[in-house]
Amino acid sequence: MRLPTLEWARRWGSYGSDNAGRLVVADDGTWIMAGGYQFEIDFDGKKLTGTSALQGNMGTFIAGFGPDGKLRWATDFHGKANENITDMALGPDGTVIFAGAFREMNAGCGKIRSVEFDDILVGALSTLGRCEWTRGFGSKGNDWGQAIAVDDAGNVTVFGTFQSGTNFGGGPMDAGESAGVFAASFTPGGKYRWARSLGNRSPIFAQDATVDAAGNVYVTLRFEGTVDFGDGPKTSRGGGDVALLALSSDGRLSWSTSFGGPFLDVVNGLVVDPRSGDLLLVGSFARFIDIGTNHLESAGGGEGFIARFDKMGKPLWAQRLGSSEHDSLGSVALDALGNIYAIGQFRGSFTFGESTLRSAGEYDALAVSMNPDGSPRWAVSFGGPGYEDANGLAVEPSGRILVAGTFASKASFGTTNLESAGAHDIFVIAMRP
Repeated sequence: MRLPTLEWARRWGSYGSDNAGRLVVADDGTWIMAGGYQFEIDFDGKKLTGTSALQGNMGTFIAGFGPDGKLRWATDFHGKANENITDMALGPDGTVIFAGAFREMNAGCGKIRSVEFDDILVGALSTLGRCEWTRGFGSKGNDWGQAIAVDDAGNVTVFGTFQSGTNFGGGPMDAGESAGVFAASFTPGGKYRWARSLGNRSPIFAQDATVDAAGNVYVTLRFEGTVDFGDGPKTSRGGGDVALLALSSDGRLSWSTSFGGPFLDVVNGLVVDPRSGDLLLVGSFARFIDIGTNHLESAGGGEGFIARFDKMGKPLWAQRLGSSEHDSLGSVALDALGNIYAIGQFRGSFTFGESTLRSAGEYDALAVSMNPDGSPRWAVSFGGPGYEDANGLAVEPSGRILVAGTFASKASFGTTNLESAGAHDIFVIAMRP
């Protein structure tokens, strides 16, 4: 077994709590990170201090970096409260497309305000971080953008939660008496294409989304009770099951399937394999979970899992990744050969193939790699005496792996030791397989 080699590790943060979210990488090695900061944050001399941060709320940013990890640009969202970026993707021309929630913010295209409470945020930044367009959609209740996918033509599909009255451009939508889940599509310039409701069983949430080369869009949802997406009712087994849906490029349901166990089951990462059209999912479960004929049992607390489905929604294989304590997987990516990469966190010991890892403190960040059939390649961890987690993952065309996350106090990343300036700081590492 050959472990990856650390190229560099960097940190950013201030005297508050700062966190990294989604991470995407362009063909030229430029990478973009979304995240949040408290009070202020300094990116290589570029200091952000948002209105939201001055009031004690988290500020929101998207920042672009070169292959060497040095800042190229940073865009602050200058919100007053509750703005956040939940998902991000790159358009075919390198445009940064993002989705989230806001009440009042300005990313550089002018101030937008929500109807009343939280509204859905969708927007785009240029390759230099300049605002190209931002749009807000909502009702008198709370509405959130939760997942986003961008096809090869640059068309944007957003998933999230909405209340009755939300209008994406085709007229007000009806969520019934409870919140519903929506799919809404826009042109590369942000103009309305179509929108539809995917269900109004509460609670129901979008988790992650991806798109294939033909423009088919896939999304994972968490739901409770019974829900019908248009091809027959599905009933959860416990505190929250997972539904996987496929939509055509014009928003029509192609198929749906669901799986779960007796407790809360979550999918945090979804990606399509361009070579086969298969779907890879990572997430967490408790006690046990049934994914098709695959029965996975937890060794202790929460457990991570990874599953592979074919393009028609049939489970091909699934396996758990965990130990006797608590583990979870937060994102998944593929390289050009179809090798699988996943990140997350663990506590205690973690055995994966020939590797046995032990956390240095409360929780450590985790990165693993698998062959296309799910067999182990390697596993590495990063951490210190505090709390560490890995949230953002991207694999460059060259095979280099980028991981972003959060750490507290002091933490070791290979031979590099980092120390936080406040409660929690952001880390990003680059590894060569």
